[in-house]
Amino acid sequence: METPASFLSPAGVQPVESSQPKSRKHKRLRAARACDRCRVKKYRCDECTPCYHCRRHALDCTYSGGQIVRIDGQPGDASYLRSLQRLVGELTSRIHPSSSDATTTRVSDGHFGLDNLTPATSPEIVHRSRSSSAHPEAPSIPPSPPAGPDVALEGEGSEINNYTKGIEFHGSTSSMAFLRCLHKHSQSQPLGPLQDTTASDPKGGTSFISVLHNPGFTSQGPVTPEDGTPRDKRILSRQAHIFIQGYFESLHVITPVIDKEEFYTRAQSLWRDNSLDDDSSFMALYFSVQSLGALVRVWDEDLLDGMGRFEWSRKLFGEAQQYLNMHQFSNDLDTVRCLLLMAKICQNELSPHMAYMYMGQAIRTCLSAGYNRETPGQSEKQARLISRTWWGLFAMDIEMSLSLGRPDTLGLDAYHNRRLPPKDSSEVAIIPCMVEFGRIMRKVAVDVYHSPQPLQRKFEDAIRIEQEMDQWVRTLPDNIRPDLSRPEAFLGGLKEPNWSRRQRLVLAIRYHNVRMLLFRPFLVYSGGTGTKTTIEARDGILKCIDSAQATIQTIHNVFMVQTFFRSWWWNTTYIMFAATLLLLHANTPTSSPQRDALLSSVDMAVKILEAMDESVVAKRSADIIASHVGVIREAVVDTLVSAPAINLATSALPDQGFLHNYDLALFDGMTNVFEELEGWYNEFYTSQEY
Repeated sequence: METPASFLSPAGVQPVESSQPKSRKHKRLRAARACDRCRVKKYRCDECTPCYHCRRHALDCTYSGGQIVRIDGQPGDASYLRSLQRLVGELTSRIHPSSSDATTTRVSDGHFGLDNLTPATSPEIVHRSRSSSAHPEAPSIPPSPPAGPDVALEGEGSEINNYTKGIEFHGSTSSMAFLRCLHKHSQSQPLGPLQDTTASDPKGGTSFISVLHNPGFTSQGPVTPEDGTPRDKRILSRQAHIFIQGYFESLHVITPVIDKEEFYTRAQSLWRDNSLDDDSSFMALYFSVQSLGALVRVWDEDLLDGMGRFEWSRKLFGEAQQYLNMHQFSNDLDTVRCLLLMAKICQNELSPHMAYMYMGQAIRTCLSAGYNRETPGQSEKQARLISRTWWGLFAMDIEMSLSLGRPDTLGLDAYHNRRLPPKDSSEVAIIPCMVEFGRIMRKVAVDVYHSPQPLQRKFEDAIRIEQEMDQWVRTLPDNIRPDLSRPEAFLGGLKEPNWSRRQRLVLAIRYHNVRMLLFRPFLVYSGGTGTKTTIEARDGILKCIDSAQATIQTIHNVFMVQTFFRSWWWNTTYIMFAATLLLLHANTPTSSPQRDALLSSVDMAVKILEAMDESVVAKRSADIIASHVGVIREAVVDTLVSAPAINLATSALPDQGFLHNYDLALFDGMTNVFEELEGWYNEFYTSQEY
């Protein structure tokens, strides 16, 4: 009979052969665990319950320390599997008493097996948790909070927008989450002058969603097509040419889903004979192109026919929405592209919640028409247009969803077999490049933010994802590949077209934005726990800070020489990401040697936001960041003023506790340098002959 001790021996380990002759009589094996009576009487116990001797004398059979666990049968038998299941269940109930009832139920029902083990009760996890609890004084990694995803998910939450009265969820990768983390980890006061009676919380606080809401922008727009203006004057006007050109020279090159030549051909037909009078889908697209063009073009004039940038854009947005309402649930290609552009308009109006809603509608419209699938009967030109639209929408949805901390609406990649546009030297090549990067963004959201893994495992995943990002940069076409080591490298050569320079610039900013998100949990962890971080965690923090400073520096450099970039309002989000991370790190004691450099970068971010003061959201963002900078600087001054003076003549040297707020790794590095210099000095002079 096989004993429990022999069953629980390591699998695959063979017994060591004895060097003595095999003819020697083997010693009788003792019972691994005898009952109490057999132990007293020195009987050989068979370890049953009750055992042979206790059954024979009709006595109670007890085992000190509890019931013995038996493994009956041979491997492969049903009794053997049942015994194994019973053993796993009893061991699990001892380790996790709270789940013992559920475990016992599964065992008694006969449905509990190794395949049903959850991660919380798997042997590997149980062993790891027992080992860590046995040695709490010497952890191999920084002590993580009890719930693995809590650090990564810090700052997420739902709030009521007091302007719209709607509930909005902003996840851990959103700018709202960054601001919540900053307020939680800092000593700053409430928003004060930014508080508004219409944005006040019923409990007396302030909602960031309400404070950073754009009250001048709504989904319906300020006018309707029946505003009294003749139809031909709304369609064919001097402004139409200006705004359409403004779109194709700016944001079109970042998401080139519309064929410029085809669009102008159809627009000219509309201007000439009104032959597209009944095509409401193209009319919606037509006005959405103008709306986005009016919003992001460079305005050399304050007013155009008595109206400014935002007035024109919102008027045309309302026109497009009214044409969409004429034929609800239309799912042709013009409707899809119109919805995509309207999401872009909401994004640059800094209304990301509305942008997410329009983007979801565009995705569903695409799926309902099968634009994500290769279908027969399409011409080559039509297939190319559909491919550009679908995959441009795919990449944009992932990026927008990540910036809000929400899931995208695309479903599994296996559903989408539409061919990608080629990676050639044209402006359309950015679409397949961003599709590849979008899949990397998904890994950031899932593996780093929403995976129930310990912090050390998340750091390993972050390093792996960063390597994928670097490989992605190396595979980009030469004419749009950014030089990440030089923030000014977007300028390119003298003969390069504008679209390649702008694509290269945007790809660099998006790379650094995702890299910030990738390593942000480790910065939040170090700022919130107060424990000494490991070398790996410090490395992740440095990468996060490096990308934050590179983002601000790059955008600032472009603002200084290029006027077009100042009206790409979505840059506000990138700046807010970077500035809040720098402020969060500047508010920790270990950042004191770099605090001046960190705050200088934040000052640069404030200047960028102030340059976009046409947008009320950008202006309020600048006020929030500037107020935090002021609080940190005042705290530093107060600390210096209140620090007691040290009399060097009478005071003893301070012990190591005096340096508890500084990163001692810096001093270790200085010590190593001096030791190497001393070794070099001794080696040099002992080698000299006199």
